Amino acid sequence: MRGVLTFTSQPLQQDLEIAGNPKLVVYASSTQPEIDVIVKLSEQFAQGADQRSKGLQPGSFIVTKGWLRGSHQERHPERNTDAAPYYTHARAVPLAPGTIYKLEIALQPIAYRFKTGNRIRVEIANGDSPVTDALFSHIYRPDKMGTDTIHHDAEHPSQIILPVMPGE
Repeated sequence: MRGVLTFTSQPLQQDLEIAGNPKLVVYASSTQPEIDVIVKLSEQFAQGADQRSKGLQPGSFIVTKGWLRGSHQERHPERNTDAAPYYTHARAVPLAPGTIYKLEIALQPIAYRFKTGNRIRVEIANGDSPVTDALFSHIYRPDKMGTDTIHHDAEHPSQIILPVMPGE
């Protein structure tokens, strides 16, 4: 079953421009020797009280996306940087079930301006929807049945790192 964890900022007090390589740092564990992490960074549009009272979901726009298979954490010795993790994908190293791993997931490079009053939304999932994510679809496979856990506390400070433009 596909699971989605969503984080949404407060409404922005001013426009916020990003340019470069966003990155998600997430601490995760699984009951299986593999974990897939798909992340979407979106702009969530302001929503009126009348729409909220009807239970309508706010509109949004996917700004960029990234993904990582947990067993592919081996970094490329020349191309990897702190700002933009780069993986070799040369071999898979199975995860130890129950162990918490720090995963750094590069999102596709982007230049984008979030507008005042809108929100920044981050969705973390273990698969995509073939209906809404047809271009880069990652399907949750039945052979991966298990429990994936995202950890977020003082010991495991999961975070989205955005390349905010100077002066913003």
